[in-house]
Amino acid sequence: VFGEKDTDGFYRAEICGRRGLIPCNMVSEIQTDDDEMMDQLLKQGFLPLNTPIEKI
Repeated sequence: VFGEKDTDGFYRAEICGRRGLIPCNMVSEIQTDDDEMMDQLLKQGFLPLNTPIEKI
């Protein structure tokens, strides 16, 4: 997910090389400083904004 939410409540997003729009009620920002928790979130598909590309 990137950019600002548009007036209709959608964000631009990209996954697996595909781009599109995602409704704001389907995403939320998750912040953690705990590496173990970050690894668990990554395995579940939650990607924090500062996720190193090597972990994806």
